[in-house]
Amino acid sequence: MTPSRPREFIASLQKLAAAADRGALADLRHGVADAVACRAWPHIAPFCDLRNQEELPAFVVVGAGFAMHGQTSPQAGNLGSTLRRIAVEGREGNRSEALNSFAGRFRRLLTCNSVAEVCGRLPAVLRAAARQGLAVNYQMLLDDLLKWRDQTHRDEVKLRWAAAYWGASPEEYEKGGEDQ
Repeated sequence: MTPSRPREFIASLQKLAAAADRGALADLRHGVADAVACRAWPHIAPFCDLRNQEELPAFVVVGAGFAMHGQTSPQAGNLGSTLRRIAVEGREGNRSEALNSFAGRFRRLLTCNSVAEVCGRLPAVLRAAARQGLAVNYQMLLDDLLKWRDQTHRDEVKLRWAAAYWGASPEEYEKGGEDQ
């Protein structure tokens, strides 16, 4: 796969959303349901070899997530940042407690050793982001999931996600790392 394919896929998703192509977006949302996953394939096949089981789950889950709410932004950071925002935004009280209450779900993602396994856990995370109106950096997510195939790159992705989830946010650094 050429490096431009993931970018082209995200651009095609943005075009579908801009055109309000409800049928295509519904097909993509169905991609994560085994019984009707084939509905997403026509929209994914131009960018991904459907026979490659190390690529297909990444394209399917990113397509489904984008089709759920389409809020994508490069400023959203990596998935660790998104999960941190899901855990703490809209919660009252101590940020550390909010992060700890959500940490089990995050740790389960970090224990995944295959693309299919991590992608199987992502729809719930992406639905949570959609419910809270939080943007996801789908380009970075797709790039990270495609790196998941290789042990060295997978470990690097896990470390970046963990640093973004458990590390202090820029606002906390400015306040001296104090808990809110």
